[in-house]
Amino acid sequence: MNGDDAIGKIASHFPAPPPRIQKTLIDLQAKPPEAEDHQTPEARAQQLADFYKQHRQLPRPWDPPTCEPELRRHVWQWLDKVAAWLNQEYVWQPEQMIPACWPFHPHIAHELAVLACLRWDIGAESTAEGLESWHRFTLPGFLDRMTTRLDTTCRAQEHKPWPALARQRHYATSESEMRRSLLYSRDTGDHASSTASTARVEG
Repeated sequence: MNGDDAIGKIASHFPAPPPRIQKTLIDLQAKPPEAEDHQTPEARAQQLADFYKQHRQLPRPWDPPTCEPELRRHVWQWLDKVAAWLNQEYVWQPEQMIPACWPFHPHIAHELAVLACLRWDIGAESTAEGLESWHRFTLPGFLDRMTTRLDTTCRAQEHKPWPALARQRHYATSESEMRRSLLYSRDTGDHASSTASTARVEG
């Protein structure tokens, strides 16, 4: 697809996640334990509660912030290979390429993790239906959103700092937070908090 570099290899394999990520994905597919013989309903309920509690605490590689630092490092390294693979295998127009500065764009990092995990899971399916859906909807949607959100400077291989940074900093100011808190208090009928918030804002 991409010129002389592709000669001799029409299509290349999707990058496999590191073993640590693969183990995490397998752990997430675990099913609840079978009921034990002569187990009381109360004991069974506790057994299931413990299982689901542990399951909820497992990291999700498709949601990198849920991963502890070492696992997250593996995720970022894997996604770097996935981005290079996507650019090589699926992108023809330069404006649709995942830029080298993608780690500076949280919206790409979040979506790329989901895209990669979906593609890995689909590769193990026994039919082509999931991969067809990934080709038809998942990948084009990702590329379209990424292209729309990126500044032309980043698409031209030169990263541009976040244009919305000043507004985000204003959003995080204590004054802005108090004004929102005042509205929340008024909406919920919390008159004591509303009065306190009004005093802080007007003071």
